[in-house]
Amino acid sequence: VVSARFLRHHNDSLQPMLLLLIAMSGWSGPVPCLHQRGARLARLLLSEAPVPFADVWVIQRLKDGGVRVASQSLNFREVDEYMVVPRSVASPGIGLALEEVGSQGDVGLVLVKGIVAGGNAAKASVPFMPGDALISVRDSAGTVEVSLEGATYDSTVEALSSLDPSLGELIFTVRRLERQPTVTVRVQFEDREDERLTMLPGQPLRQTILARGIKLNDPLALRFDSGGPGDCGGEGCCCTCAVQVVSGLEMLNDQKAQERQMLRKHPDWRLGCRARITEGLEEDGELVVRASPRSWNSRELLDGVEECDIPS
Repeated sequence: VVSARFLRHHNDSLQPMLLLLIAMSGWSGPVPCLHQRGARLARLLLSEAPVPFADVWVIQRLKDGGVRVASQSLNFREVDEYMVVPRSVASPGIGLALEEVGSQGDVGLVLVKGIVAGGNAAKASVPFMPGDALISVRDSAGTVEVSLEGATYDSTVEALSSLDPSLGELIFTVRRLERQPTVTVRVQFEDREDERLTMLPGQPLRQTILARGIKLNDPLALRFDSGGPGDCGGEGCCCTCAVQVVSGLEMLNDQKAQERQMLRKHPDWRLGCRARITEGLEEDGELVVRASPRSWNSRELLDGVEECDIPS
């Protein structure tokens, strides 16, 4: 394990650091000289290309004093992977190139820069990827477990170097980023400008919109259970949060029986408290909804209306 940044800025000491990289990668052949095989290895692993996702990761400080490596972008979700890396006394190296992309005091953000070709990390049960964050490592017997989340580069290298090769294979927990689809939601109002927000798969429509300070209350709505006015507080018994879906109906989850009955005359309406962005999205989408759809119609049409129905 060696810092790409260190090698780039310490050319005078490249030879000894390169030997460290070779030793920890499990190299068993003759030691390459700097200007031959070793130089090619250094150029391959430690190029000037930036580490992927370096500007997306962030270190969160928790209330209990701990830290968490997390995504700061709605476009990426965190996924933890578990990979088994073979290791032995005969082949003690790990074979990872790491780079510290940020630090503050004793907290750092260390990401995988590259994987040594032919090294133990290259033989992992699940492939390492540039931009991965190391979370923890333990031996397969559970004798030793070391947390690497939020550790500085020096602390990470020290922890990995201290693992006795006789422990055998290592199990790494690695956090990586996967792009997730987002839905751009446009809320239309009759008497003011549209509101726009971005939502993720699984997010509830009403709660997310309210969290942005956008109100959906329709004063013309009547309760489904009593037939009178009033807000049910998100229990699905009134229609104060009903919206008309202008486009992107497929971005929402399917209706359940009660909502479908309440809005049976309006197949393009949804209750905000029952609608959520569908979990199965595979690409970005757009949803356009019209708030208080009754207000867009003539008030004379509302005479004698029961429950959530409005004459077509």
